[in-house]
Amino acid sequence: MEFHIPTMFVMLVAGCITLAVSALAASERHAGDGLREWGLALCIHATSYILFALRETIPDFLSIVCANALFSISYAIFYYAVHIFLGVHPKYRFLFWGPPLIITVGVLVFFDSVIFRVLLVNAMLALQGFLVQKALLSYKFDFSVRGRNLMLFGIGLSIITLAWKFCVAIVAPHQIMSIFQTSPVQVTLYIVTFISLIMVSTGFALMAKERSDAALRKAALLDRLTGCWNRVRIEEILQQEMARMHRYGHPVTLLMLDLDNFKRINDQFGHLAGDEVLRGFGRMLRTDIRATDVPGRWGGEEFVVVLPSSTFFDAVTLAEHIRDHLEKFNFSFNSRVTVSIGVAACRATDTVEEWMQRADMALYRAKIGGRNQVIVEDLDGSISNFICSPSSALRLQWSDTYECGHDEIDRQHRNLFATVNNLLQLDSSGADKKTIGTAVEGLLADTVEHFQFEEYILNQIGYPDAPSHIQAHQHLLDRANVLLAQYQRNGADLAALLRFMIYELTAQHIMIDDRCFGKIDAAAPEIPAP
Repeated sequence: MEFHIPTMFVMLVAGCITLAVSALAASERHAGDGLREWGLALCIHATSYILFALRETIPDFLSIVCANALFSISYAIFYYAVHIFLGVHPKYRFLFWGPPLIITVGVLVFFDSVIFRVLLVNAMLALQGFLVQKALLSYKFDFSVRGRNLMLFGIGLSIITLAWKFCVAIVAPHQIMSIFQTSPVQVTLYIVTFISLIMVSTGFALMAKERSDAALRKAALLDRLTGCWNRVRIEEILQQEMARMHRYGHPVTLLMLDLDNFKRINDQFGHLAGDEVLRGFGRMLRTDIRATDVPGRWGGEEFVVVLPSSTFFDAVTLAEHIRDHLEKFNFSFNSRVTVSIGVAACRATDTVEEWMQRADMALYRAKIGGRNQVIVEDLDGSISNFICSPSSALRLQWSDTYECGHDEIDRQHRNLFATVNNLLQLDSSGADKKTIGTAVEGLLADTVEHFQFEEYILNQIGYPDAPSHIQAHQHLLDRANVLLAQYQRNGADLAALLRFMIYELTAQHIMIDDRCFGKIDAAAPEIPAP
């Protein structure tokens, strides 16, 4: 197959002009997407190819000096367009105008030496391509990076080809003495240049589209009045955080908040005042929570906040801060606004609906209990005090209210409490990793034995929800083993391990779930452990 270099030049020019028209047509004024600048760079790129193609028919100054200078200027504008898109300013403006200036001066100095011109121009163009890649890689994208990756690949191809031509100029200069010379190097350069041109420009356009799509999606998932996420997005976050909890063992807690007497505010002060409250409360949530927490408007005057890596104590502390902040906040209509808050932690066996239902029930109890308060999910007073009080977080206290009515099961529960207290004592005394790991292994062994016995009892008495209770046991053991393995591997996540043992295994499962099957008939004969 024989390649016709002038025809390839025509294809390059036609490709540049087509892409330039497309970019300019797609650009919008003040859009900040860099498409106009990209289209301008493509026009200059096409002009440089035209000047190259007219060599020997126009003055050499135009076809050599101006053509190479314009080629580098187009690269500089590509670089500038990328910075406009990314919304960042380069540290050194010299990187924009320096390479074109160096090429212009260098070509003038080495005007009569083709080899030196090729070496200089290819080195500078490769440098400019590398600068574009560096800018793309150093930016933290918050949307899909398919367009960016396409650009990186296209620029990479171009840099490799330029480097190849640079090497050929040193070892086999006879193959590049003329731009119209049909040599393997020249043909490969023009083919790869055409492919790279298509890939890079398409990648830039795709990158702009991906950011626009992400912005539209964000707008669709944001509540415009409050600036918080809407219900659709919160449901996605809940699913993601539950999956993260199951995989890594980090706790996650949910706040459900409802503005008190909101209808009275609307009726007494008007809907503008109601909007002011919603807007102000949304802003307050976003400023009071951590960067990792996720606030959302669930509907009407009801809000939720998802708290990753947060225990009950963390959640209650934050909830109380939000409640107090709102109570003291002064709105323009000079009336106090309060909020009721329900708190629920996600359990290993939860569905999203079950988790939300417990938070909603806690909120309901806060409402009927007088409003303007924080209530933890369906825990009795002794458990709630244990969870919410930092002073009691170093020791578990057994209560007769935790009994299920079966002497052996209750004895095992008390032993598990004592084992957990021993583990807490070791942690507070600064015991080493091996000692704590051994204590956790002992606790897990006792837990496995207890679960097996309890499952045997539940099956013997014909408890209808025994299968789901057994499944809950398995989920708890699986998660405990994951956390223990992480701790033994690198010594990290001890806090997550202890939180799990205290809050989920003990405070939630033994104190709550094991009492859900009611009092086992104490008169029933004791069944020995299998």
